[in-house]
Amino acid sequence: MLKWIKDKTVLTASHKFFPRRLGLTLAALLFVLTLVGSAAMAADGRRVPLSYDGFGVIDQIEPERLIINDSIKRLSPRVTFHDEQGRYVARTLFTAGTQVGYQINKEGEVFRVYLFDGQLP
Repeated sequence: MLKWIKDKTVLTASHKFFPRRLGLTLAALLFVLTLVGSAAMAADGRRVPLSYDGFGVIDQIEPERLIINDSIKRLSPRVTFHDEQGRYVARTLFTAGTQVGYQINKEGEVFRVYLFDGQLP
């Protein structure tokens, strides 16, 4: 009987502990996500990357590669295309002559391509 009372005390204590801690953890996670999200926004409210790995003008776009300024770039199988505000757009908007900024993953593949509306560096 003593063992059951001790176990019930531990169970009751842990039951009261976890919901409060879970709520605190979720609140902290929400705060961090808000900070990260706001850091990715430009001064005018656009969602754009904080940095690009390269810029250029598309010479040719193919299913598995992108040629920018006469340089061949492999495309990731999960490549995404974005407009100037960072919204997802169709790949068909990207044609020869389009100014773009891009990001490269650790495998050396282009995994994000952005329409670029400013002067290229």
